[in-house]
Amino acid sequence: MEHVFTMTCQIAEDLGRAFSVRLVLQTFLDVEATVPYIWSLLLCCNPGTSSSGI
Repeated sequence: MEHVFTMTCQIAEDLGRAFSVRLVLQTFLDVEATVPYIWSLLLCCNPGTSSSGI
């Protein structure tokens, strides 16, 4: 019976860790998805910059 309790606790810890890592990854991917949009806004709407990259 003690083994079942230990395994249940281990599974709960593993699931908690997996969900935490997934949340961090999803947040990172969401931010990465907005970066090109933000850069395009900064490059085209920022006075004093040229779109030619010079």
